[in-house]
Amino acid sequence: MPIDYKRLGKNIYAARKKHKLTQQEFAEMLDYSPEHISQLEHGNRPIQFEALNQICEKLGVSFGDLLLGATPAKILPDEDLAESNNDAVYEFSKIIYGCSPKRIEYILSVCRILANFPR
Repeated sequence: MPIDYKRLGKNIYAARKKHKLTQQEFAEMLDYSPEHISQLEHGNRPIQFEALNQICEKLGVSFGDLLLGATPAKILPDEDLAESNNDAVYEFSKIIYGCSPKRIEYILSVCRILANFPR
């Protein structure tokens, strides 16, 4: 199933707004033009995997949150945690890339179950 760029754009917009960033500020963080950000947020431009990963990092959201809007844009608890999870988030993003939204939700459900196991 192809990526719903309109939905993705709305979720990027919501996450950016949650951080109280203007398009200009967000564009500068990513080294893009504000026009590029606008096109992404309106779903008028496809997004490369690397760019999506960078957006997830800067906004502290998961790939699934942006792709599916499964939950409101979540902010990671602190930057140290975000840094330590970069490799895992990237790997997880590679695993679910190309999966249908239903399959991604199934994978996320399994991950939630595993995350709640006693440590």
